[in-house]
Amino acid sequence: TFDDAGQQVTGNRRAAEMLRIAEAANASLSVPPAQAPQHYRVFKDGVELPPDRLPLRRAVAGETITNEEMELHFTDGTVLSGLVAAAPLRDPLGRIIGAVSAGLDITERKRVEEHRLLLLNELNHRVKNTLATVQSIAVQSFRRARTDMGGREMFQSRLLALSRTHDVLTNE
Repeated sequence: TFDDAGQQVTGNRRAAEMLRIAEAANASLSVPPAQAPQHYRVFKDGVELPPDRLPLRRAVAGETITNEEMELHFTDGTVLSGLVAAAPLRDPLGRIIGAVSAGLDITERKRVEEHRLLLLNELNHRVKNTLATVQSIAVQSFRRARTDMGGREMFQSRLLALSRTHDVLTNE
């Protein structure tokens, strides 16, 4: 297991810290319900995952999971984001004899991405307000000016093109 800085940490210790359980505990939630941790739930795309859809359980069934984003929702309200991979372990005959799973805590990265998106949306809103102000000034200016309607329409279409260009830049 690696932390956000890319530093390797002991798998059991880091998993125990992240999941807030004893280092010797089974953190997979794939154990019988009475033995499973009860202080967190696992979500993918906003939907809680039942134990049979958890990565390690799916790997034991033969599926290979790569770079799947999940969230841990703790009973205290804390939410952690993780990137998970899991794969079946096979004997020389190809029979599944176990599975291995690894996770990366990406909570900070997700927080930074959300903050960046918030700032980008705010910037987009402010640019649109500025363009609306320029358009209003232009309309008032052309109202009294002795110019043909073609010049006025051309100016407005250029403002609209500038607005669309800004949309493309912020979306890309």
